[in-house]
Amino acid sequence: MVLMGWKEADCFQWCKENNLLAPICQTTKRGGCWFCHNQTVEQLRVLRKNYPNLWQLLLQWDTDSPIPFKPDGHTIHDFEKRFALEEKGLVPVGNNFQWEMLQDKNVLCQITLQEVERGNSK
Repeated sequence: MVLMGWKEADCFQWCKENNLLAPICQTTKRGGCWFCHNQTVEQLRVLRKNYPNLWQLLLQWDTDSPIPFKPDGHTIHDFEKRFALEEKGLVPVGNNFQWEMLQDKNVLCQITLQEVERGNSK
């Protein structure tokens, strides 16, 4: 839609007319399509938590897409990894998060250790 010169208001109207508005429009300030790359990290986090079926579809589209979800090169799979690590308490939520943390060997070792411990406790 960017290539067509559409502004955010144009996208919102089109999504509204085609029943593609994000269900989170009811609970967030910003409205738009649930698959919009302009969503904030918090909106993506809410989508993942409250609408897992839409999140899974977004992950599939991310796999199929030849370009990353965000202009900075991050993919939905990057956000999936981030959110999973946040839930485990291995990376901070919010402004203290740095993408480089996903490459931190200490974080990766903790993930592996937690997975092993979880497997042993079953």
